[in-house]
Amino acid sequence: MLTFLGSVQRDGNAASTGWAADQARAAAVHGTRVQILSPDLPALGEGQAEPDSAEGVEYRHTAGDAAVDDAVSKASTTLVLIPDIDYALLMKAAGAARSSGQTVVLVLPDMPQWLDMPKLHALLGRTDILVLRQAELERAVDLLGRDMLGESSTTMEMVASLAYWASFGVIATDGREGAVYAEGENAPTRYLSPDGHSLADSRVFNMFAGALAASLPEHGLPDAIRHALDAVGQRLRADGTPSAPKAADIVLRS
Repeated sequence: MLTFLGSVQRDGNAASTGWAADQARAAAVHGTRVQILSPDLPALGEGQAEPDSAEGVEYRHTAGDAAVDDAVSKASTTLVLIPDIDYALLMKAAGAARSSGQTVVLVLPDMPQWLDMPKLHALLGRTDILVLRQAELERAVDLLGRDMLGESSTTMEMVASLAYWASFGVIATDGREGAVYAEGENAPTRYLSPDGHSLADSRVFNMFAGALAASLPEHGLPDAIRHALDAVGQRLRADGTPSAPKAADIVLRS
């Protein structure tokens, strides 16, 4: 099972919205069993689940420590954290996931105002893979301090310095230029966007992040990045989204 933890908004009978809901639906498309943990589901009791067969996603209200431990540890292989909820809840869930041997993925589509340097540092300490958009990459580097990470200006340089400092996988989307990945001391690699679509677009980023999370248990990194980009391209082509003049199957290395 793949677990997402983040804020979920609902408007009557309309589809759930928010970063976590959109990414979870993108993951469920690939046949992955998905649950969303969120404190924003007051209609449900603590720990109670609500399946949505149309979306392929199971929603579960969680706020208390016991419910977080129980929901995170049950049959989940990967926990995806979206930092648009309470910081203490994120840390609790990350700790529970780590204790049960899960992979913790921190996704930063939009940097929350409360995320200062100490909190970011602490969250990264419980993270195995960091996924973020290029604008958030710059903010993260600025928050952590260039004195700590070293001087960097391009996306490739910032991903490389952050991955070296953190000693885990860092993936940053870079608009129409695709995604950049580095891990530890390894040189960064750029994977071009499928059909030239911009991964800076929120809808496309959510497709990518969800497909990436779904691909991780089977493929690991960096193969999961290729599978996620291919999935995004297929989804957008199926939706009739026009392609930009880009070669989708080329990998550029620095």
